[in-house]
Amino acid sequence: MLAEEPKQTVLLIDDDRLNTKLLEVTLADAGFRVVTALTGKEGLQLFEKQPPDLVMLDMLMSDLHGLSVLTSLKRRAPALPVIIMTAHGSEEMAVEAMKLGASDYLVKPLHYQRVASVVREHIEKSRLRATEERLTHQLRESSLQLMRRVAELERARRKLEQAHADLEEAGRLKTEFISMVSHELRTPLTNIQGYVELLLDETDGPINDAQREYLEIVLDNCKRLIAIANDLLDISRIEAGNLRLAKTRLRLQELVEEAVRSLHPQFRAKNLQLTLDLAPQPLWIWADRERMIQVLNNLLSNACKYTPAGGCVTVRAYPDNGRALVEVSDTGIGIPEQDLERIFEKFYRAENSRQEATYGTGLGLPIAKSLVELHDGHISVASKLGKGSTFRVQLPLLEG
Repeated sequence: MLAEEPKQTVLLIDDDRLNTKLLEVTLADAGFRVVTALTGKEGLQLFEKQPPDLVMLDMLMSDLHGLSVLTSLKRRAPALPVIIMTAHGSEEMAVEAMKLGASDYLVKPLHYQRVASVVREHIEKSRLRATEERLTHQLRESSLQLMRRVAELERARRKLEQAHADLEEAGRLKTEFISMVSHELRTPLTNIQGYVELLLDETDGPINDAQREYLEIVLDNCKRLIAIANDLLDISRIEAGNLRLAKTRLRLQELVEEAVRSLHPQFRAKNLQLTLDLAPQPLWIWADRERMIQVLNNLLSNACKYTPAGGCVTVRAYPDNGRALVEVSDTGIGIPEQDLERIFEKFYRAENSRQEATYGTGLGLPIAKSLVELHDGHISVASKLGKGSTFRVQLPLLEG
């Protein structure tokens, strides 16, 4: 069963016993709980014991004036509804009471059939006012909390923006530093390479076999350092958006053949079978000749490095759904499945024998990927460990 809602309490403060009794009966019949005080002092004491929902206060009592009692009540409970009861002809006193905070006034003799509705109306108004004040307070508190939260988020946003700006600045400085160092390294390394090649050509006199061996080691390492410097310079230019492409109309088959010719000695040295499967019709692309050959050289060089002696490398070029497709397949050591998604990341080296098979910066494939994307193309790889890999480059195909 539902609990019965507690009755609303009305405190009557009036020294007129007849009026008090009639009000008690009237209000009790209307469902109110009535507490009666015959003096102002007693009324204030009852109020302190249990604050009522409404007070009905007579203005003229034997001990305390009604205005004095009203002032005390409003000081203790400003929102308490108080209905003043005054004799006919004392309306000025009632007006004064209203100024002091009374909610309404009734003139004696009372119309008892109206009293209950007047009391209920003022209690309801008081409840609504209290609810409104509570909700207003809650809304104000929520607004303050929201404002504080917004301020915290704004401070966090500014910190993130500053951190982002700092990271961008650090990245810019890093790119500039790498670019500067790479550029400065290339000149002396190129000079070293040139003088070593002159010594190997015996331009200034003969050298013995041991000297030739040492010089060839120096030359190999010099070329490796130049390649590293070139990779670092390329990646810094790409990151900074400073890489400029000189695009022209090119036939893809010619680029493939040129790349194959430049690396043919490496394939022959490892006894690798190199097969070309090129479409008979011209595959015209809009590309930078040197950069596209750089991409092909990278893919062919990787195939050569990671394919054991006696293996096979196949290069295909053919049209595919309005695009030109180049595939470089090998029968090499392959790439672990967990490394396929990261193979194009900067400085990433697969955790397998590929890492030990050759030296390098781990920038070749990321540079190739960036160059292909600068040509509005796409590069991908498919591989099985121990079975080999296939790199695919798709490029926009020109008509005619």
